[in-house]
Amino acid sequence: MDEGLAGTDDYLTQWQWTERQQREGEPAALLATLVDELVAEYDRRPPSERPA
Repeated sequence: MDEGLAGTDDYLTQWQWTERQQREGEPAALLATLVDELVAEYDRRPPSERPA
């Protein structure tokens, strides 16, 4: 959004898709695990590459 790309094709080209992943377990536990993974991935990025 900071780049002014919202609503443009350039915005959509920033998306990254992966293969579908199957996970076993209870939904609440899976959600907590996914949130932890996303936060860890965000924290590993240099501040200049983090979304606002």
